[in-house]
Amino acid sequence: MRRSSFALAALLMIGGPAFAQDPPAQDPPPPTFEDLKNSLGDLQDKRAREDSEKRDAIVQKNQEETLKIYQDTLGKKNGELTNVSKRLDSNKALHAKYTRLLEGARSELAMMRSQFINRTAALKKSLEEGKISKEAYEKLLEEDTKRFRNRETELREDMAFYQEEIAGADGKMKDLSVKKELMEFDPFQGEGTGEEGSTPKRPKPGIAEKLQRTIAEVSGYRTRSVMDTVR
Repeated sequence: MRRSSFALAALLMIGGPAFAQDPPAQDPPPPTFEDLKNSLGDLQDKRAREDSEKRDAIVQKNQEETLKIYQDTLGKKNGELTNVSKRLDSNKALHAKYTRLLEGARSELAMMRSQFINRTAALKKSLEEGKISKEAYEKLLEEDTKRFRNRETELREDMAFYQEEIAGADGKMKDLSVKKELMEFDPFQGEGTGEEGSTPKRPKPGIAEKLQRTIAEVSGYRTRSVMDTVR
């Protein structure tokens, strides 16, 4: 019995450390109300930042798209405006040309009438003074009258053509002037002051400034395209 007791005691002394175990791990304490509140606040802040970044990305995209559309439109508008200006200048030149020709034809016709009257009077006086016979008088008068009437007809036809061209150029000038005025009008431009008696001059902001001002005006619709707000 003593040997058995001694062996059991020795076994316990040797195997004691091996049989020793750490105390069981304790579960973490449940989160408090403050922990839950802080966690919810962090989550809300994260979502708010993400929403803000998404809105900013949409605004940036809209701004870039609007800028491209505006640049394309402006380039096309400038090209059309140049074409309209050239056509307007061309019609002004035609108007001036035919006005000058019309005035020349009228002057020539008036001078011919005066010469015809004076020559007719001179022929009649020569007849009365016996310097020429009646047959010669009638022959010369017939020839002078024929030349005058032929040239008068030519000048009247020319004058009618000139007047028609002037009327056409005048109508085109009015239409092109209005079209040019409409194309030059820019609603983005601010009011300015020019010289007294002249058309007020307006500053011409750049495309970026125009977009920034437009976006600022429609900031309440940040997720909409700027072009949608000005259509």
